[in-house]
Amino acid sequence: MRDRHITLLNNQGLDQHGGGVRILDRLAAHFAKHNRVQVVAESAAAAREVAQRTLPPLPTPRGPAWRWQPLRKVRHLARVVPSLVGRPDVVICLDPHFHAAIAQLCPKLSVYISLSAAPRQEWFAERGTTAAARALQYAWIERRMVARSHVQVVASRFHANEIRRFEMLPCFRPLVLAPVFAPANAQPTAATAPPTVLVVARLIRLKNVGLAVDLAERTRDIPCRFVIVGDGDQRGMLEARARWLGDRVKFVGGIDAAPFYHEATVLLHSSRYESFGISLVEAMQHGVVPLCGKPGRRCATATDEIVTDGVSGVLWDLDDMDGVERALRSLLGDANRRAALAGGARARANELLARDYATDIENALDAVDAGLADR
Repeated sequence: MRDRHITLLNNQGLDQHGGGVRILDRLAAHFAKHNRVQVVAESAAAAREVAQRTLPPLPTPRGPAWRWQPLRKVRHLARVVPSLVGRPDVVICLDPHFHAAIAQLCPKLSVYISLSAAPRQEWFAERGTTAAARALQYAWIERRMVARSHVQVVASRFHANEIRRFEMLPCFRPLVLAPVFAPANAQPTAATAPPTVLVVARLIRLKNVGLAVDLAERTRDIPCRFVIVGDGDQRGMLEARARWLGDRVKFVGGIDAAPFYHEATVLLHSSRYESFGISLVEAMQHGVVPLCGKPGRRCATATDEIVTDGVSGVLWDLDDMDGVERALRSLLGDANRRAALAGGARARANELLARDYATDIENALDAVDAGLADR
């Protein structure tokens, strides 16, 4: 694909951190080699070679209108995006809220990259009637985005099945691509004293980061430290809970996690809902042993597509606190086992790197473009 005007749409821009931003960054860099590329997002423009436009914020809701925030955002973006974007040839969208805006842009080709089954994630993230209301809104929003796009991309088989089941799209057949990218420097992790348990996640209820604080307290007799990379609305609460543990638990904020993989011993991945887990694979690329929640009644994740228990990491029941404590103690106390699992983790990460994410999306677009030309 060459000499096209390509627009990438997302809620977070290139100045942010997180899995969606990594995908955005790699796609922008890939397509910018032979096309005119711009990123349109809600965050401030980053100092990058790729141009980024910043969207005006959604007005603060009044009264009960906050319950309809997803639909309000769709309407807001439909009003503000067309004047910023112009008439792109190709739109690549990572956020379903843009579906009405894309309908107005009328691009020749469009790609929707689903970062999660949105209604299902909301069910895990919220509670009660709020969860139900938001899940129903997101089911409609994501269904509309699927209908608007020529190519749909998901991160795992689990992700595709979640959309089929909870958005009532039994015929949904997306392109399944693991969002795995070769790191700049994935040397094996260096031994640290004391060992480091790393957490890389947004500090929100869904990610269940409080488990790390609980483990730090339960394993006080073991010389280790917990480093938490991420930010979110639960940070203040979590820091208050961990304050009495002193330097044993360190919150470093929402920054690039890459430097922390080099010194980590174990990656604690405790999310209740996860369509893939980019930070999980990034840690595995560095030989960090993943300790992950396994899918179950209160944990819906794709971890078992990435990690084989006892070979490339350890899977455990999120609700068995004694079990995860035993698993962590076993890992920290057995260097030979850690080394074997670290080797398995690196091997599995290299398997996932066999496909190039951006190239596969470009090939899918070229195939659709050729099909349209033949009509």
